[in-house]
Amino acid sequence: MPRIPTRDRLRQGVPRSTGGILSAPRDFAGPAIRRTGRQLAAVAESVKSHDDRQNRAKQQRAALELARARAQWNAGQLAEQKSFTTERYPDHDSWARVYRTNAGAMQQQAAGMISDGGVRQRFVTEMQDDLEQVAVSVDRRAREAGMTARRREAERSLLQQVETAALQSDDDAKAVMGGVRASLQDMVDTGIISADEAAQRSVGYAQHYAERKMSRLTRQDPAMAVFALNAEQPGPAALIRQLYRFGPTSRWRGNASRAGYGSDTMTREDGAVVRIAPGMTVDRADAERDLQRRVGEARSGVANQIGGKLFNRLAPHVQAVLVSVGYTTGSLPEPIAAAARSGNVASIAAAISADADEDGRGFEQIRFQQAAIVSDESGRSYEQLLRRPSWVDMLRPDQRVELLDAASLEVERADARRALADRAHAWQVGYSVRSDIRAAYAAGSAPDIDPEDVLEELGPEKHRQWLETRRDAVEVAAKTQNMPTLPDAQIVQLIDARRPKPGRESAEREQKVHDRVVARADELMRERRDNPARAAMRVPSVRQALSETQDPLATSPQKVQALVREMVATQSALGVSRASTAPVPDEWADKIGATLLASSTGTDSESTDHLRSVRADIHSYFGEFADGVIAYSIARTGTLRSRSDNSGL
Repeated sequence: MPRIPTRDRLRQGVPRSTGGILSAPRDFAGPAIRRTGRQLAAVAESVKSHDDRQNRAKQQRAALELARARAQWNAGQLAEQKSFTTERYPDHDSWARVYRTNAGAMQQQAAGMISDGGVRQRFVTEMQDDLEQVAVSVDRRAREAGMTARRREAERSLLQQVETAALQSDDDAKAVMGGVRASLQDMVDTGIISADEAAQRSVGYAQHYAERKMSRLTRQDPAMAVFALNAEQPGPAALIRQLYRFGPTSRWRGNASRAGYGSDTMTREDGAVVRIAPGMTVDRADAERDLQRRVGEARSGVANQIGGKLFNRLAPHVQAVLVSVGYTTGSLPEPIAAAARSGNVASIAAAISADADEDGRGFEQIRFQQAAIVSDESGRSYEQLLRRPSWVDMLRPDQRVELLDAASLEVERADARRALADRAHAWQVGYSVRSDIRAAYAAGSAPDIDPEDVLEELGPEKHRQWLETRRDAVEVAAKTQNMPTLPDAQIVQLIDARRPKPGRESAEREQKVHDRVVARADELMRERRDNPARAAMRVPSVRQALSETQDPLATSPQKVQALVREMVATQSALGVSRASTAPVPDEWADKIGATLLASSTGTDSESTDHLRSVRADIHSYFGEFADGVIAYSIARTGTLRSRSDNSGL
């Protein structure tokens, strides 16, 4: 640093020899001092500016480090708060502890980014306040999440109970739903939910229960689901729907073909009434119109038959039953009408039961149900049969509409499946009837077919025709069963001996049977001319020998020759000429002939050797019959090939 000048320095340049002191000008020291001051001020300003710059750089660095630390701390805090979810930390009680541990590590990491101790301490203080506030927030969220999880688990449990109740009977479901309501009240008492929320949940669970019950009913009985959702009033029509369940395909019941709700008619959209015929299919809309029309007619007819005043005095369930009895025929059987005029409920029920035993109309079980309803003087069984389940009233209007649409669609699908199954059953019955008649003609016996099933499916006329045809077929089979073993002359004698005598009451049927016997005899004799091998195989002894020699190459020569011997002897006994005799079955002849002809093609020595080998094999199996077998096989194969060539094949 510059120093203040001394007197000696001020005297520089003055000669010492003078011995005197020269006085400098008065303004010389001042400017120098001022100049030095200015230099000193400039130096001080430079030092201060340098210090300021250093302080400012230090402050800026501290500010940047603090900003980075705060940014990292805030980002870590935010990410840490978001990480506390039920999926990641199911134990909600540990959230605050885990947060403090993780936040402490983040705090040290963020503070380590600040080099200035004072700033670092101030930042740690700020972070501690943030940490405590966030810890409180995380702890509150943990309690809320835990409560939410427990509420959700409780709701799942209650909903599961509702689902279980929907699978039970109505009586058993009441206890389960009572437990659900008790659980909701416990949640209210412990402050988990409010009373209003519990009431809302109770209604929601009841609606969910009703929806599940209706969906289950739709799967089991869609028609009953539609009935319940439509809220139809009890009456004869509703009772008839329950007793005479809808059937799309006609069935013979009692004295008529019936379809729909047990009616022998259907009513078109234009009002035309059509009689049900066998095999007819009826849709539900036509059946519903017919039901409404016939119920009105039946009610009027029954009331007139009993007497209007007497009919009106009867209980509603008795009136509905009487109308349902008269629904199928238009009027009541007289014993039931007489009992109804007496007004005695027991007599009416007994008369209806007796009608089931005596009538045989195909409605026996329905009559017993009707009698049981009448016997219950309280009418409770009638109400239970037609009562809509109480839980239907719990459904919201939108639920009711949606469920009704689903049930109606399922009814259509069920009707279509039923109609398809009925058509398949009708085809099966028809096929069984045809097979039955064929078996009766062939063997005199038939498969086991339920005659009632045939009557129900085909009606009385076709049922009668089937039984008569079956009887005639059995008789034809009995009269022709020995013909395959008799010569033609004996067959002719047998036919002449069994010729029906005219003038008898059954002459027409006997003549028809005789004509079939003659046709069968002609068929056998024609077969002997055209296919003697097949005619021979109708004889039991030939069939037995053939069963022991199914494959000639895998059977002993003795059995093969025994079959040929039996074939030749049988055809001779039947009157087949020697030239037409078939020593082996046609299948054997075709195979042997094809092998021989294939071996004979060509002129080289190999073909000749192969043909000799084949002929040697045939001789080894057929012995003395080998030449006849070879001749018949070649002749048959050549004839078949000639026919094939002539036909252009």
